[in-house]
Amino acid sequence: MTSLRSKHRANLCCGIFFLVLAAVVALYSKTIPVGTLNMGIMNSQSFPLICSAVLALLSICLVWQSVRGMKQAPKPTEEELAAERAERVKPLRALCAVILVGAYIQFLKPVGYLIMTPLFLFGLVMLVTPKSVRRPVRIAVISIVVSAIIYLTFRYGFAVQLPMGLLKNLG
Repeated sequence: MTSLRSKHRANLCCGIFFLVLAAVVALYSKTIPVGTLNMGIMNSQSFPLICSAVLALLSICLVWQSVRGMKQAPKPTEEELAAERAERVKPLRALCAVILVGAYIQFLKPVGYLIMTPLFLFGLVMLVTPKSVRRPVRIAVISIVVSAIIYLTFRYGFAVQLPMGLLKNLG
């Protein structure tokens, strides 16, 4: 449950984004060479210009509606503010997950599968599990066991060597 003001704020941001996009398309359309097929006023430059003008007009309408709506919207209640704070955490969690995946990919070869995969699984499960049901020791054990099962399956079942990294002398 989010407040009406936050919805108008989101619409305002979208309106500004699309207004900037319309300007970029309009500027870029000037670099398109005019082809030999001209149909009156319509050519390879004019169609993107018309589309960007329509997008700009609609974006201005959205910005205007949003600003007007924010002025008229009632102040948010404490419950709505709390819900908005909870909603702000979701994009941060997604960003953290992307960073975890990037770090896993970056360090998999130099550090090795047997070290990186349990750490990655532990971090990812801790990130997506609600605080009320998190059990770090249990998650750590499951991460290690799953990583070991996958390693043994690939090593001995499929005869595929996974990156050993720091543990290359053990393999």
